[in-house]
Amino acid sequence: MKKKTAVLILCALMAAGLAACGGSSGENSSSVSGESTGTSTVSSSSQEDAIMSIPLEEGDDWKLEDCIVLGDYKGLRLTKTVGQVTEEEVDSYIQSQATAEEVTDENAAVQDGDTVNIDYVGKIDGKEFDGGSAQGSVLVIGSDTFIDGFEDGLIGMKKGETKDLNLTFPDDYGNTDVAGKAVVFTVTLNSISRAPEQDDAWVSSYTDGKYTSMDDYRAYMKESLQEGNDEAADQQLNSDAWEQIEKTCTFLKLPKSYVEEGSEEFEKNVTSQAEQYNATLDDFITQNGLTAEEYKTRKEQYGRYTAESRLLLEALMQAEQLADDSQEYKDALAETEKAWGMTEDALKEQYGEDTLKQYVETQMVLDKVIGYAEVTEVQTDGTDSTTVTNAGGTTE
Repeated sequence: MKKKTAVLILCALMAAGLAACGGSSGENSSSVSGESTGTSTVSSSSQEDAIMSIPLEEGDDWKLEDCIVLGDYKGLRLTKTVGQVTEEEVDSYIQSQATAEEVTDENAAVQDGDTVNIDYVGKIDGKEFDGGSAQGSVLVIGSDTFIDGFEDGLIGMKKGETKDLNLTFPDDYGNTDVAGKAVVFTVTLNSISRAPEQDDAWVSSYTDGKYTSMDDYRAYMKESLQEGNDEAADQQLNSDAWEQIEKTCTFLKLPKSYVEEGSEEFEKNVTSQAEQYNATLDDFITQNGLTAEEYKTRKEQYGRYTAESRLLLEALMQAEQLADDSQEYKDALAETEKAWGMTEDALKEQYGEDTLKQYVETQMVLDKVIGYAEVTEVQTDGTDSTTVTNAGGTTE
């Protein structure tokens, strides 16, 4: 896995400005309504009002100190939560890699974990009901997809058999028309598919001979999954640190050019999303439940948030006396190339020169900020936690 300690959600501080409103790695998607996954909702009306009330600075002849007052970013108290990979998680991940194959043995019976293809007809008081019947439905036994008793009732069935399952819908079932009612499902089993036994022979075939024993492969997968957890913890720590710093700042003015650039990026992203759905921008906006005026407001809010992020990055660079032509920048750029497995030219081509520059700058300032912070590390395996506090922070 590639070490990406600040994915493009922090690249947001860059030209695309995704940090303030959220973002996806690779594609800078923007939500129109604030409800889809591309960007997070501007959740508070007071927050919206506050950012919309900040005056804009016309032209390019503005000073950083007239736009932002940097708060105290040294000595932050942060918590880094690292999930420790369990043996059960390793088992589950490896099991997901095995492709289920149809069982040809006519005497084979359904087992927990099998994938079955079924037809079923549901009846309440002897009558079929809407949504209670299906043909060719694919179900993984043990997935708890159906109501209690349905999947367990299929265990032991053989291909071609039909069976009645006498069950009851839960009282809190989503469909109130059937909630709490007794139901009979008549189920016919069309086929059984089962993953092959995952032994040394399987892993050798699956990895093209790179691993020849399950023990070695399990050790590799556990290390790989843990690396992913560690990276996710670093990313969240960076995000939390940035959020804390933002709260200590006072934004006096926003450069109009920054706001306009962010707004243009927002429209570019939304237009790209609309094209994915073969829709015009206007139709896409309407489908997201917004009027033209509401969309215009969203776009400006996005632009203002990106402007704030850019100002904050510039203020931190200045406060820490960091520069793009320094050896520190070159080292951070080299680390970025290594982490992403791409050359500087390739990164520029894919993300743009300004985005790359500000990504590296973001890494530099976050390294400084977190170095000053008191970070409490919490290790958890989902059942309990162990707290480990690092060696404080330094404000020098």
